[in-house]
Amino acid sequence: MTRTQAHELGVLTWLTAVWVLLWGSLSWANVITGVGVAVAIRVLLPLPTVRTEGRVHLPTLVRLVVVVSWDLVVSSVQVLVLVLRPGPLGMDVSNAVVRSHLRVRSNLVLALLADVITLVPGSMVLDIDQRARVITTHVLDVRSDADIERFQRKVTQLEDLFIGAFEALVVAVEVDPDDTPAEREETR
Repeated sequence: MTRTQAHELGVLTWLTAVWVLLWGSLSWANVITGVGVAVAIRVLLPLPTVRTEGRVHLPTLVRLVVVVSWDLVVSSVQVLVLVLRPGPLGMDVSNAVVRSHLRVRSNLVLALLADVITLVPGSMVLDIDQRARVITTHVLDVRSDADIERFQRKVTQLEDLFIGAFEALVVAVEVDPDDTPAEREETR
C-alpha cells in the first residue's frame, strides 16, 4: 500500500467514524451508509493537495501541545477573572490590535499557528498576510506596552515550536567555490 492509498484509507475511515458518531449508534447500516457518504464526499468534493515538507519532530510537538494546553488554562482563567470582575463590564478593559511578523515558510504551518493563536481565549487573528508573513491579532485586556511585548514573545515562542515541530530544518552554509575542501576544513 502506497503512502497516498494509506492516507486515503485513513480519511475514509475518519469520515465514516464521524458519520457513525453523528448518528449516535454503531450498526451495520450506519457503517455502510457512512462509507458511502465518505466515498461520495471524497469523489464529489475533492480537497486540493497541500504541499508539506520535512517531518514531524515528535519531542517538539509534545512540547508544543504542553505549552498550548497550559496557555489555554491560564488564558481561560484570565478571561474569567476579567468577566467576573466587579463593576460595569468593559469600562476599564483596554484592547489592542497587534501585528506580528512571522518566519514560518509553509502556508500550512502559518494556518495552524493562526488557529492556535485564535483558539487561546483573549486573542483572535483578524488577518493573515501570506506573502509578507504577517498576522494581525486582536488581544484582550492590554494595559501597557509591556502587555503587547508579552504577547509578541508568546507568538514568537509558539512560532518557534511550530517551526521546530513541523518545518524542515534547513541550514544555510555559505561556501566559496574557489576554496578547496582542505582549505574549508582549516577555516572551521
